[in-house]
Amino acid sequence: MTRRRAFTLVELLVVIAIIGVLIALLLPAVQQAREAARRMQCINNLKQIGLAMHNYHDTHRVLTSGFIDDANDTGGVDGYGWSWSVMLLPFLEQQAMHDQLSPGPQTVSQAITSNLTLLQQPLTAYLCPSSTDETLNPHYLFSDEKLATSNYATVTGHGYTSGASVDRGGAFFRNSYKTLADIHDGTSNTLMAGEKVVANPRSKNILGGAVWAAANRTDRMGNSGQNTDSVGSTLGSIHALHPLNGDPEAASLDLAFAPMIYASQHPGGVQFALFDGSARFLSENLDHTNLLPNLARIDDRNPVGEF
Repeated sequence: MTRRRAFTLVELLVVIAIIGVLIALLLPAVQQAREAARRMQCINNLKQIGLAMHNYHDTHRVLTSGFIDDANDTGGVDGYGWSWSVMLLPFLEQQAMHDQLSPGPQTVSQAITSNLTLLQQPLTAYLCPSSTDETLNPHYLFSDEKLATSNYATVTGHGYTSGASVDRGGAFFRNSYKTLADIHDGTSNTLMAGEKVVANPRSKNILGGAVWAAANRTDRMGNSGQNTDSVGSTLGSIHALHPLNGDPEAASLDLAFAPMIYASQHPGGVQFALFDGSARFLSENLDHTNLLPNLARIDDRNPVGEF
């Protein structure tokens, strides 16, 4: 009678252990591949924003404002201004949404009443695939309503001085009117827009993060000692105390700065669009006291070299 061969229990356990080790070795590689794909999609989003900004400039002979006063709100009663993200919608294949929101003839508050569904619609063009933020801003409210979040903010320059309309040396601020000709430091040496997160990647605390639709134009950059913000919903800034991906809630740092921080959920750095239409991944270890401020300002005339 022929004896049938089979695995012994020990052999079976060894095979299972080997398979487990192989899976453990493969998982990090799979996760890295997925993150690489997400990072590529994110940088493509920023390139599209840069291209849209150039197309806007070609059409209107000026860059978008960081955010604008509403045309029908001369007394400053409404309190909200349409952001650069809304102005770029026609150049990001969202002409119908732009027309329905009707920025200018319609104020933000009016749009919240009549078109809240649109303002709560997540837009792929403004969302980083690696982000785990909620799609509606869970913290900063507009007329007591949550608006759809964004992971990208244009660069207002260097520093967080008080006042929504302050020109901090960048191209974007309240009712700004800069052109590409004003980028005297060179379009390949000046940051246009970068990544932001709604929640602190470390503590997961809400930092008053970004939305794509609007900014509260009557407030300042942030409220000292609180995690609320207004202009931080559409703009970001560089500060010597805050490196890229730094912890905005670190000891001795003012939470008023927190919503302005450029940070991402990509390991090791943050992605930015530049005025030449390119997009780059910038290491979180870059010099944030000299180099990054020079990159954030459009007319400081300081050489930056390679970065």
